[in-house]
Amino acid sequence: MKYLFVKSEKIGSKLIRWGLKGKSSHFAVCFDEDLGPNCGIVFHSYGTRGTNLVWLSEFLESHQIVYAVAPAAADEDETYRAVVSAERGQGYDYKALAWWAWRGFLFRFFGKPIPSSNKWQQNGYSLCTNLAKEPLRLAGMDLSEIDLEMITPDGLYKLMVGSPCFKKVL
Repeated sequence: MKYLFVKSEKIGSKLIRWGLKGKSSHFAVCFDEDLGPNCGIVFHSYGTRGTNLVWLSEFLESHQIVYAVAPAAADEDETYRAVVSAERGQGYDYKALAWWAWRGFLFRFFGKPIPSSNKWQQNGYSLCTNLAKEPLRLAGMDLSEIDLEMITPDGLYKLMVGSPCFKKVL
């Protein structure tokens, strides 16, 4: 199991990286990658599809891995059940994305800090970084001060590699 921080050549990815001055634009959870790209599956939240599962090989056709993190110790089956149970069927949070776009504009052009909470997020909808909630919870991390709908993919990467619960693998 790995946590992937990726980018793509799609305009949305380019805008996210440019606006937030980051290297990655998207977060996904990958299961069974050790069985090969034709066996691994990726769970992510993306646009009109909302949260969904795709084959790792299909995911890698349009995404390039910038960073990858693995749990220091975790039960992959337990994590899979927790992530899928918590996030399946969630729609993509376009309102939260609009808040992000607005705050990204203010950050990029006026140096305004990114706020710690997303005022427009909706219950039953997710952005990609929200998929980290269950892995972080299972690792014993305190999430009371972290709004996963407002953390950047690069910020989530820094949070994970700064914890002894996770290790950098790429």
